[in-house]
Amino acid sequence: MIKKQILLLIYMISTICISAQNKIIFPGISPTQKQKILNTKISFPLPTWLPAGFKVTHVISKTGKSIRIDNKVLSVTYAKKLSKGTLEFVIEAGFDGIGSMDYEGEKIETKVGDIYLYYEPYEDIGEGKKARQWGMIRTEWFDVKELAFYVGFSQQSTNESVNKTKPKISKAVAKRILQSIQILR
Repeated sequence: MIKKQILLLIYMISTICISAQNKIIFPGISPTQKQKILNTKISFPLPTWLPAGFKVTHVISKTGKSIRIDNKVLSVTYAKKLSKGTLEFVIEAGFDGIGSMDYEGEKIETKVGDIYLYYEPYEDIGEGKKARQWGMIRTEWFDVKELAFYVGFSQQSTNESVNKTKPKISKAVAKRILQSIQILR
């Protein structure tokens, strides 16, 4: 009788441990925001690690069947307030007309596959000269279940003058965020 109780107890403990291991925690996102993404029925990549102070500030979801493909949007924005501005990054799905970028990126291995990070890459401007793309910190498009995504850590608009003092996420932090990405199910 005692052996059966001990075996039952061991089985229950191992079941609880396995269940806990399968539960993926996505920090910085509220249950309401998480549900908004889950309601789209799209497998969405989110980080399981964030630097202190980051949280989801926006979830934009326009993915219904009645929305034209070129008007569809699914994005999640993370932000952290600083004394001199805000650090921000966005994960966005690409539904139509995406292309690759002509830069050399660093390959980051993740649970969703390889993701290429462009951290202020150099662009060929002709005659063997290259110019640094200040403020451009983003990934190449990567596929998750036949839908493309990218992570934009910082990108200055072509209409902006280059701001080298704007706060930015370090390369090490960007890599760690990418390495932690898993699918929200």
